[in-house]
Amino acid sequence: MEVARRSFRADIEAGFGYLHVGPTRCPWPHSPDDLVAWTAALLAFCEKTRAELGLDTVDYEVGTEDVQGTVARFRGILGSVSRRRGRILRRMPA
Repeated sequence: MEVARRSFRADIEAGFGYLHVGPTRCPWPHSPDDLVAWTAALLAFCEKTRAELGLDTVDYEVGTEDVQGTVARFRGILGSVSRRRGRILRRMPA
């Protein structure tokens, strides 16, 4: 996650206005809940960084690039995001 945070910070500092957040490329097994938690944490980090730098809004694309997944796994990820939507939104800065 630290590598991702450094990369996103550099992108935000460089003025990128559109970022893709999809932390599925990790070398160890992970669950849909892990993906949701990591995505929420990275979005919160990006928004905090953007606000600290006093920059305009950034648009985010949230998705998965897990080419080894199945339709059932993708549905599981969507279900997990849907169930945790409120918690994800509460973690985002105002």
